[in-house]
Order: sequence, then structure tokens, then C-alpha cells
Amino acid sequence: MRKGETKPPKPFTEATLLAAMEHASRFVDDKDLKEVLDDDESHSGGIGTPATRAEVIEKLIQSEYVKLKGKQLRSILTGRNLITVVSP
Repeated sequence: MRKGETKPPKPFTEATLLAAMEHASRFVDDKDLKEVLDDDESHSGGIGTPATRAEVIEKLIQSEYVKLKGKQLRSILTGRNLITVVSP
């Protein structure tokens, strides 16, 4: 057995976040919510249209919930605080 260190996942870029939003149901464990995401007209399991997804990312940047560091999207304190407030 090799001893190693756990590495955090790579930060999203705009492209990888768009892809994740297109197939959002892959990231959902809740069965009912997964069914809702998979039960759309496109059957992609995604959130919104490509234009809507791009607009959401742009608004996250403009609202300063995330910032671009090179090509990577990085959360900032305001964004992390928002998640804390709206999390169930």
C-alpha cells in the first residue's frame, strides 16, 4: 500500500463550471432532486440553457462572490458567506 496525500479537487474554470451546470444531476445525491433535474425537456440533468448558465457565472463574478485567478474561478469570503446563509 502506498502512502499518499489527499489533494483537493481542481478549481473550476468557466468552461468546467459550465459543463458541471449542464450535467448538474451528476453531483446530486438526493434522489428526489436528482429526478427533478433529470426530468427536464433536454434530459441532460442540467440547470437552465447555455445562455442562462453563462449569465449566472458572469453575475457571480460581477457580484464578487467569485473572482478569476488566471482561468480559475475562486470563491471569496462573500461567496462562502452566502453559501453558509442559504445552506439548509
